[in-house]
Amino acid sequence: MFPDSVQKEYLLYTVYNYFQFIRGKIEEQVDAVIGEKDKITPKEVKKITSDIIKADYDKWKETNRLPSIPQIHTRDIIEKYGKKIEKLKEEVFEELPISKRLYAKLEEIATSLFCKFREDVY
Repeated sequence: MFPDSVQKEYLLYTVYNYFQFIRGKIEEQVDAVIGEKDKITPKEVKKITSDIIKADYDKWKETNRLPSIPQIHTRDIIEKYGKKIEKLKEEVFEELPISKRLYAKLEEIATSLFCKFREDVY
């Protein structure tokens, strides 16, 4: 087993990078709209942000938990690293319009990274 400090560093690094991946998809779509129309409304940014986070969340939701990972592992991650994951969400998504419901989905995505296996991610 790895020391707690190494586990924490790995978990936070992985979550940060995955959140950056999601943000990159949001930025790509925002840039595409701006390229088409030379502008974008806050409502359009909100919809793009929501659609991308929901689509990614839905893919994780459809993915089965790894059989070797106990159900309680998700709760353990949140109890141990939840505040750090919150800070990562705020850091990565900054001023993007994200509702509390979407923030909760991002948290679930973060825990899924360590409880599930999606072939299109790894």
